Amino acid sequence: MTAVAVVLYEDSQRGAARFPLHMLFLTCIADRRVGEEGWPPTVAEQLGEIIAGNPRGGANKVLRDLEDATHPMYDAAQQVVVVLDDDAHTRSMAGLEPDASVVDSIAAITAKAGQPDKVSVFLPYESLEKALAILSSACRAQGVAVAEADERRAVIEKKRQARDDIIRRATYEGEGRKIRAQLLSELPSLVPFINALDDLSKPADAAETRD
Repeated sequence: MTAVAVVLYEDSQRGAARFPLHMLFLTCIADRRVGEEGWPPTVAEQLGEIIAGNPRGGANKVLRDLEDATHPMYDAAQQVVVVLDDDAHTRSMAGLEPDASVVDSIAAITAKAGQPDKVSVFLPYESLEKALAILSSACRAQGVAVAEADERRAVIEKKRQARDDIIRRATYEGEGRKIRAQLLSELPSLVPFINALDDLSKPADAAETRD
């Protein structure tokens, strides 16, 4: 099946399993499509067949791939979606000053793309670690245990296993829908990215126009 989109993340992953962060975001879409009695992760798995997640292990690698007009991803998917941190490092690689706006940063990164017409860029959070801190708090608020030591390993020490464990809890626990809703409420900059993936995953005649 041809992917409608491939999402490039600057984060890293070991092993061949689907990237947990990507599955969390797809489950946010599934929450919109599944009734209260349904199980969103099942729909997210289906969405993963057409929206592929590709953790690249560094923002520099994301931009390197993006700038290569002959990169296979441009033929493998209808749209290339880029997720980078909203920070000074991203702006530096885009050739901008640290205080450049998000709009200018997105425009500069898109302009570097080998096939800019097929590229959408998002800077949904200052860092994944800050998003993880919000996610950990949301888990605890909904009765899903996240030990302070586990949060420290994920947020401060940036341990990949601890990161993925927290993300999986927010994706697969019974209270996951409420956890994800709280994440989007407390991190509204993530919503346009989720909206974009949602629209890309719909048939052309069913996609909604968003403000």
